[in-house]
Amino acid sequence: MISFNSQLFFYALQSLFRFFSKNIFIVIIYTLLVMLLSTFFLIQTSIKTMILTETEKLPDIVLQNQKALQITTMDDHKLDKVLEFYGVSNVSGRVYGQYDYKQSDTVFTIMGIDVFEVQKEGYINELLKKYDLASNSMFVSTQLKSIFQSHYYTEYFNFVKPSLDLKQMKFFQTFKSEELDKQKLCIMSKEDAREVFGYQPDEITDVAIYLSNPNELMNVITKLQQLYPNAKIITKEDEKTKIEQLFDYDSGVFITLFIIAILTFFMIIFDKTNGVSSSEKKEIGILKALGWRVEDILRVKLYEASIVSLFSYILGVLLALIYLYIFDGYYIRDIFLNIINVSAIDSLNITLDIKALAIVFFLSVPVYIAATLIPSWRVATRDADEVMR
Repeated sequence: MISFNSQLFFYALQSLFRFFSKNIFIVIIYTLLVMLLSTFFLIQTSIKTMILTETEKLPDIVLQNQKALQITTMDDHKLDKVLEFYGVSNVSGRVYGQYDYKQSDTVFTIMGIDVFEVQKEGYINELLKKYDLASNSMFVSTQLKSIFQSHYYTEYFNFVKPSLDLKQMKFFQTFKSEELDKQKLCIMSKEDAREVFGYQPDEITDVAIYLSNPNELMNVITKLQQLYPNAKIITKEDEKTKIEQLFDYDSGVFITLFIIAILTFFMIIFDKTNGVSSSEKKEIGILKALGWRVEDILRVKLYEASIVSLFSYILGVLLALIYLYIFDGYYIRDIFLNIINVSAIDSLNITLDIKALAIVFFLSVPVYIAATLIPSWRVATRDADEVMR
C-alpha cells in the first residue's frame, strides 16, 4: 500500500504551478469533457425517469385495429365482451389523435373524454370536479393556449375537419401539467373529438384495458386475439421496453456523443503518453542526481496526476449540476426532447445517477493517472546523465 508523503505532495503542487500554462490547459479541457458527459448522462437519466413514471399510468393493455398492417380506427361493439374477461377491471374506448396546426407549425394532441366514465388521469378528475365540460368547448393546456393566443385565438379555435368544414371550439378552462405528453393537449367530449377527426358515432381510436389481476395478462391477451384476430396488442411492459432501449447506453444518440467526448479525451492522453517534455525530463534527471529513488519520482507524478484529474472531475461534475439545476439543462436536453417528439418542458426534474457519474470517473481519472505515470516511469528508470543530455 502506498503511504502518503506530505513533503512529496507539496512538491507535486509546486511542480504543477511551475508548468502552469500546460496544466491549466489540460484542466480546462478535462473539466469541460467531464461536464459534458455528466450533463448528458444526468439529463438522459432524468428524462428517462420522467417518462417511465408516466408510463406507469398507461393501461395494462392497448388494443389497436389493423388493416393491411396499418393502424386504423375500430368500432366499440365488442367492449362489453372484453369487460367480461376474468381479470379485467375496466375497459375504455378511447378517442384521441394528433392535430396539425399548420399556421404555427405545431402538432398537438386532442383527447376525447366521457364525463360519465371513470377517468384514470388525476388532473382530468380535478377538472371535471370543478367544471362541467359543455358541448363545443374544451380544456386547453397553458402552453397550447399561449400558442393559440399568439395567432389571435383568444376565446375559441377553429378546427378544420376532414370534410374541410370548420368546427369552432371554445376555450372553457386551461390546465397545467408537468407530464411530457400533456404539454400540448386539448380535452373535449368524445362526440366533439369524433367530429373533429371525422369519425362515425360508434368509432374509436383504440381500446384501453385495465387489469385487476396482472397475473391474468397472458390469458386476457389470448382471449383478445380470439376476439380481435387482426388487432395489434400493446402491453405496458412493451412501452417500458421501448423507453429502456431508447435511453439506454447502447442507443445511437448516446454512442455518438460518448465516442466524440472519449476521442477528445484520449487525444489528451495520447499527447501525455507520447513523451515527457524536455523541462520535465531535465527535472527528473536532476532529482535522480540528487539521490531521489524511482519510486519517489513516480509518487510525485502520481500526486500530480491525481490532483489534476480529481480536481477536474469534481469541478466538471459541479459545473454540470449548476448547469442542470440553475439553467435547467437548456439546449442539451433538447436533444432528448426532440427524440420523443416533445418541443419543450417547463422544468426538468433532475435524477442523480451515481452509476453514470461513476462511469465518467473510471473512464477518466485512472486513465489519466496511468497516462502520466507510464512515460514518467520510462524516463525515471534511465540514468541521470542520459536523461539530462
